[in-house]
Amino acid sequence: MIAGHLGIKTQNIVDFELNVIDTQPAQIIGLYKEFVSSPRLDNLGSSLVALDSLIESPASKDNAEVNMIMLFDHEEVGSQSAQGADSNMAVEATTRIFESLTTTMK
Repeated sequence: MIAGHLGIKTQNIVDFELNVIDTQPAQIIGLYKEFVSSPRLDNLGSSLVALDSLIESPASKDNAEVNMIMLFDHEEVGSQSAQGADSNMAVEATTRIFESLTTTMK
């Protein structure tokens, strides 16, 4: 089919890549229209809720607590990328925050 569409011989195709994506639009669903169904909503929704919670949380009066969230890139292509959840970014960031706070408290 690809060769026909391109107007070439099948043996001239060495390799190809197939990408499948969800083309369904977001919808309000459910018996009482109580649910939102949408691609990528899980990531976006949880990120928004985490950010809203961070913004709404009261500040620590004695600076003994650090409220933070980490939102990672590359979820679909692998957590072990430089920006992924399994990278050393979380460890590095929390270590640096801890070290900067403990040095200023001494």
